[in-house]
Amino acid sequence: MQLTGILRFGASTGVFMDYFKGFEKSQAVRGIFGDRTDEVLKNLKVEFIWFG
Repeated sequence: MQLTGILRFGASTGVFMDYFKGFEKSQAVRGIFGDRTDEVLKNLKVEFIWFG
């Protein structure tokens, strides 16, 4: 059975901080990345995949 035409798939990539605002302020996140938290999160990309 082919699913082409029944299910649609898509994906998009973005900058982590554009989608998870304020995440860099979390003490837990700062505890993991320390002084480099802003740098790490600014360079982090996320990919969202959807289907329906």
